[in-house]
Amino acid sequence: MILVYDCETSGFPIWKAPSADPGQPHLVQLAFLLFDQEGVEVEAFSAIIRPDGWKIDPEAAAVHGITDEIAAEKGNMTVMMDGGIRRGTDGYVK
Repeated sequence: MILVYDCETSGFPIWKAPSADPGQPHLVQLAFLLFDQEGVEVEAFSAIIRPDGWKIDPEAAAVHGITDEIAAEKGNMTVMMDGGIRRGTDGYVK
């Protein structure tokens, strides 16, 4: 199986700060395609994450096009997204 994924974030990382620092960016969008050995797509997944008390930096939104308003309207909660990934790769990822 071949997994191709992409993600977008709420901003740029603060390289000198720990990953748990509250100023670190959050996941805004995650997508993947799963292909079999012949290159046939067997699964696709895409989700926008609904912000939970954090904002999307305008510079990041200019890059990926997902604004606070779009994320609030179309976004899912992180738990729902995580479940979608598990369902989408179930039986393929070990």
